Amino acid sequence: MVIPYSKKSGDLLLLANGLVFFILLNLVTSNLFFRWDLTEENRYTLNQPTKDLLKDLHDVVYIEVYLDGDLNAGFTRLQKSIRETLEEFRIYSGNKVKFRFVDPSTATDQRARNEFMRSIVEKGITPMNIIDTKDGQRSEKVVFPGALISYGGFETGVMLLKGNRSETSQEVLNQSIEGIEYELANAIHKLTNTERPRIGIVYGHGEIDSLAFASFKNSLMQAYDVFRIHLSDHQQTDHYDAILVTKPKSAFTESEKYKLDQFIMRGGKVLFLLDRLDAEMDSASSNSYFAFPFQHNLEDQLFRYGVRMNYDLVQDRVAAKYPIVTGQVGNQSQLMQIDWPFFPLITQFADHAITRNLDAVILKFASSLDTVKAVGITKTPLFFTSPYSKK
Repeated sequence: MVIPYSKKSGDLLLLANGLVFFILLNLVTSNLFFRWDLTEENRYTLNQPTKDLLKDLHDVVYIEVYLDGDLNAGFTRLQKSIRETLEEFRIYSGNKVKFRFVDPSTATDQRARNEFMRSIVEKGITPMNIIDTKDGQRSEKVVFPGALISYGGFETGVMLLKGNRSETSQEVLNQSIEGIEYELANAIHKLTNTERPRIGIVYGHGEIDSLAFASFKNSLMQAYDVFRIHLSDHQQTDHYDAILVTKPKSAFTESEKYKLDQFIMRGGKVLFLLDRLDAEMDSASSNSYFAFPFQHNLEDQLFRYGVRMNYDLVQDRVAAKYPIVTGQVGNQSQLMQIDWPFFPLITQFADHAITRNLDAVILKFASSLDTVKAVGITKTPLFFTSPYSKK
């Protein structure tokens, strides 16, 4: 018996087979995640430490992003990049990263909206006022380019719009998009890290007082346990991960230098924040003022590490401003902001993870550095003054 076969029947059978194939393929790959990153610098590939962090999560991370609603093209692109990054976070964490996007301006009434926005600001997320023109109409909107991350009963706010403000707004946006993974992963790491590194701050040499150091110390304490140490005591340094030397004014003894050197030789890290000359703004207005050198007694040790601090101060035409009294009107002093060349404004950085997407940095009465040959030591300058600088 011959069964008639038509072209129409064959097409229907082929279509049915195709549908079955794609359904089976979808079932097989529903729990798989892959993405081809065709960019040369692997821009859209999570770093391995981030993947390890997400895989080791013991509890759910909740992320609330305050970037939603009617946004301009730039912030829409930033929002899209945040969403894509969080989607990858969700996959690599095994669905332990939960996120949602919220528009703070959609609260029911003005009072509730103001309260909600105030609570966001208190969490460290700074609002931005965006002015846009569309179809000849000028519009104004307050946006919060940040997120609130919660884990294990603790929470922290993180800004997702960061970059070197000396660059164009488009370049700042590009830098912010590149830094999304780091900002989110760093915030999650701070919340999940139960073994905080220990930082020792050296005292006993006229270092800067606690008030001048408060902001820096508070920033450190968000991620580290911070302690005071005196190298002249019999205090051990082995249980510290890093040591900070913060603007000493008197000399280190040879035994103290030996402790620092042995700490470095055993793999420890030391951050030297040193002023070569004693220069302060409250004394600089005097015609008879001279900036005399501090006697740290660290010169020979730094020289062996391949660095020499020079007895000079750097001036730069690209500088921060300082208010100067230019006259009196009645009982009111008239102030003018002028470029103060002893406060170089650093906008040129090394291509390094430490300075990546860093905003402009002000140096105050900085001395120049020279690198000298030291066997087995690699030196990486991070900050550079402009071509319009001199010593």
